[in-house]
Amino acid sequence: MKILKLLLFYLLLCQSTQSQVSSTNSPLEIGKPFPTHVFKDVHFYDKAEVAIHDFRGKWLVLDFFSIGCTSCFQSLPKMNQLAKDFDKEAEIVMVGSYHKNIKEAYEKFRKRYKLTLPVFYEKELIKKLQIIGYPYIVILDKNSTVRGITASINKRKLSDLINGKIDFINDSQGSQSARNLSDTLYDHTKPLLIDNNGGKDTDYLYRSVLTKYTGDFVSLQEHYVNSFRHINGESNKYLQGRVQAIGKPLPQLYYMAYGDTIPYRWGTINSYGKYWYEPLLETKDSLNPNWSPKNEELRYNYSLTVPKEKGSAQYLQEAMRRDLQTYFGYAVSVETRMMPYWKLVATKKAKRKLKTKYQGDKMTQGKEFLPNTGCAFRNGTISQVINLISSYYQRGAPFIDETGIDFRIDFELEAILTDFEDVKRGLQKSGLDLVKGEKEMKVVVIRDPK
Repeated sequence: MKILKLLLFYLLLCQSTQSQVSSTNSPLEIGKPFPTHVFKDVHFYDKAEVAIHDFRGKWLVLDFFSIGCTSCFQSLPKMNQLAKDFDKEAEIVMVGSYHKNIKEAYEKFRKRYKLTLPVFYEKELIKKLQIIGYPYIVILDKNSTVRGITASINKRKLSDLINGKIDFINDSQGSQSARNLSDTLYDHTKPLLIDNNGGKDTDYLYRSVLTKYTGDFVSLQEHYVNSFRHINGESNKYLQGRVQAIGKPLPQLYYMAYGDTIPYRWGTINSYGKYWYEPLLETKDSLNPNWSPKNEELRYNYSLTVPKEKGSAQYLQEAMRRDLQTYFGYAVSVETRMMPYWKLVATKKAKRKLKTKYQGDKMTQGKEFLPNTGCAFRNGTISQVINLISSYYQRGAPFIDETGIDFRIDFELEAILTDFEDVKRGLQKSGLDLVKGEKEMKVVVIRDPK
């Protein structure tokens, strides 16, 4: 528990809050006019003040971001390119939530990535819209009517909206009022328990549902991680006996069913570096192409509920494997293969230089950096360095400590943490380095049926 507390403290200390789900309480409505507003803290635009109605005649994308949203800063180069792609059809504007360091942080990213996006800093409008989570993107048509509320936007989605292929985008997660459920007669022509057919929609022992993901809502959290974790000592009564995944590509569903259930980032390091992070695809697409695991555009919602007393990680995975076999039919195995990884190494000089000058086991903050631009601590551990880097590059080869440092350290890293090469350069200044290697790991392999 002491290790876990230190690790959680470290993450709060060194890393800003990651992407959150957009506010569900916003007064904005699809199809309704955007509120009248004048932006007064305007940067990199040809006016000192600009009103919403000044953009009429052109589509407008307002990308609200905050100092603590890592994914907001990671998406800046993408939004900058999107602005260039839609230069004639739409205006893309970043709207920053007021914080004493947000302008300085944005300026570092602007210079690093040569951003040309207009930036408006705002407090009143964000409060008025009741935005409590980021990223939060609002899309207005030529008449300043709200046509999109989402946490992310890409070229295809925006093009489809502007060209009338779709009427609106609404990926924000809205709350749905509970409705009174009344008893009804059973209709054999309809599915059991749907629309109260034969009972309430909660009157089941086992439940398995698979749907295509249409982007109508987003996942509040990775439910399946907590579902598997609760049996390892961190109980969550809402998630026991349940696996739930929203908007996942097929390979990720298979990894949930066959891969590791212990997330290293929460301090449990027993299996870290022993499982490859995603399945290997060795299919020839001989099945229905709509089911192809190589089709990244095709995503699914999956929900499995079993009695709580049966809801161990092993039982849930076995049940999920049976479901996937029924739904898709692929042959799946877990094999040991040589896989790439990043080893963190240190020079002899670095070991002497990094050794802490402080006593005890309490870690404290070192030099304060702007979010996403660096981290520093005193009297910490090398595993906390690994955890910091891993938190920014979760989908890729794992990072494993091979420094030989088994003592507490004072550490400082100044870099754009979303830029891997910049991270490597920052580590090298401290005598550390990331070197590519290979080691045996367990791998989930997906093949066509025999």
